[in-house]
Amino acid sequence: MKEEQRYAGIIRVAEFIERHLQEELHLEELARLTGYSPFHFHRLFCACTGETLSQYIRERRLAYAAQRLRSTDESGTRIGFDIGYGSHESFIRSFEKRFGEPPQLFRRRACTMREAKIEVLQAAHVAGVVCQTDTSKDRHIAGAWKTISEL
Repeated sequence: MKEEQRYAGIIRVAEFIERHLQEELHLEELARLTGYSPFHFHRLFCACTGETLSQYIRERRLAYAAQRLRSTDESGTRIGFDIGYGSHESFIRSFEKRFGEPPQLFRRRACTMREAKIEVLQAAHVAGVVCQTDTSKDRHIAGAWKTISEL
């Protein structure tokens, strides 16, 4: 099977997830969209995204919640229930773990943020190194910067 075909199924699932964030999503249902068994689909999904399916869905739902907090006056409770949290408390815990602050503070800060603007810059050379990390592993980031500075 060609790489493009393999990734096409994962992209199809990611698009489906985006359209159905407020619904209950099941591994078996998503695997059917790709034509793979649930086991093989989950392995492929993890390899492509670096996250389990449940982590990916949780991240997308929290990002969607953040967008709604920034752009609407809906209550955090309503948003949390809409994206599948059974209680306001569990939504707050997950949101705070992901964004570092509770939804109410996030909304207040978002309202005071400056508008984004697009600027056209002159062409520049860019260097980069591959470094798979997350914010809890700062030592990897420091190593990547050291590698770049030695280029």
